[in-house]
Amino acid sequence: MSKKKRKAFDPMTLETDEEYVRCIDRQLVHSALGYPRACPNRRCRRHRKCVGDPDYCHAIFWPVVPEEAKVWLRSLDRSGEANHTVKKAERIAEAALRDHQRRARAFKRLEESGHCASHK
Repeated sequence: MSKKKRKAFDPMTLETDEEYVRCIDRQLVHSALGYPRACPNRRCRRHRKCVGDPDYCHAIFWPVVPEEAKVWLRSLDRSGEANHTVKKAERIAEAALRDHQRRARAFKRLEESGHCASHK
């Protein structure tokens, strides 16, 4: 039995500029988060960066990304959509992370006090 060789993902085949930019942005984020080290795509592991389909990798790896990283990245993404400067986007992301951590601590105290139902 011969294996069918899967065609390599090529961002240049995307139809709109927005799709292309979104694809490249996701590949950069995935590379920064270290997805290529465990990626099932050999090309990503070999190049040590995301070179495959970012939606495929996102579905595999996003569930295991720590919640703090997700909060920070989502905040940066919203800042980018609002055309904030890099410094302002970083400040907003750090504030969102602090807010998330504060809420997580408050929820943990509430759970420990027994005044709320646990999700477990």
